[in-house]
Amino acid sequence: MSRKSKLVKALGLVLIATLVLVAGCSSAPNEADKSATPKEADKSVEKSEKPYFEGKNLTILVPYSPGGAHDTMTRTLAPYIKEASGAKNVIVEDKKGGGGVLGMNEIWSMEPTGETITLASAPTHILSYVAGADGVEWDPTKSTYLARVANRPILFTVGVKSGMKNAEDMKNLDRPFIFPSQGLDDDFYTATTILDSLDVDFKVVSGFDSEGEIQLSQVQGTVDGLFAAYNRSHPLVKEGKTVPIMILNDERVDWEGYQDIPTVVEVVGDGPGKKAINDIVTIHNLYESMWGPPGMSKEATDAWREILDKVLTNPEVIEKMKAIGGNPAYLPGEELEKLIPQVVESAKNLKPTFDKATASVK
Repeated sequence: MSRKSKLVKALGLVLIATLVLVAGCSSAPNEADKSATPKEADKSVEKSEKPYFEGKNLTILVPYSPGGAHDTMTRTLAPYIKEASGAKNVIVEDKKGGGGVLGMNEIWSMEPTGETITLASAPTHILSYVAGADGVEWDPTKSTYLARVANRPILFTVGVKSGMKNAEDMKNLDRPFIFPSQGLDDDFYTATTILDSLDVDFKVVSGFDSEGEIQLSQVQGTVDGLFAAYNRSHPLVKEGKTVPIMILNDERVDWEGYQDIPTVVEVVGDGPGKKAINDIVTIHNLYESMWGPPGMSKEATDAWREILDKVLTNPEVIEKMKAIGGNPAYLPGEELEKLIPQVVESAKNLKPTFDKATASVK
């Protein structure tokens, strides 16, 4: 090969190498672009997965008086709900009236965005509906259930002046049992159902404005007994002014000094009122629950259920709930949603008893 040919060949090889190098360099940005694509996709995913209520104002409506058990529980949970949801604010709004009816009606008619929900008494929600109470606009089987927060074993106490010392004394009373009522609320429907199931003749005295007023009458001996939470009943029991005779729960409690007090289920035994008692206990075990209006979107519903799952399983939250007298009993919204229609259907058998009790105060 001539010197000239060798030179041409060498130049050709250099040219080819240069072209390959340039092609390699020019492809680098493209590779970088390709490697950036997953990052951009990750950013897109992060953006779509941000908390559903982030930056929004959430309201939890409590359909009872400020300072009550539901209000206190809601205000205890609110800071944790804010943190878990990423909301700008979590506002607690009290709207009392009609034993919870006014506030529950408002939730029922809300725009179902999920930005306003309630923490309230599931027994009121169910029993007032089944009883056909005046003013009820909701259907509990169609509300959007988010979680049960707590249940509440409650005491049935009688005044010392009543002369009764236990449930058998109440069942064998030679006069009507005088039951005090603040109105046609879940306490009214519950107590009258239990008295009827135990075949106790009773008389309802209405017109009381508060539980404190009722307890004063109980101590004075003008009424006989009532159901009330432990933290409100125990002081009078401790002072020897009232006597606990049964517990509204499906099993005995481990409270000091109350372990021997029978449940209403034990008191009724296998008597004809057994089913009614079991229905009432099941309903009361749903006690403090959270729900929203019917028709909430799956996204809003799932977001709330995820928030409440985080909050209500938080050990710190559980301890704070106990500290305010609550009885933490978290039940996920999915389970509650399946349970409520069954409970409502079974509770319809209580309607004749409700009608009888209601007629006695009209």
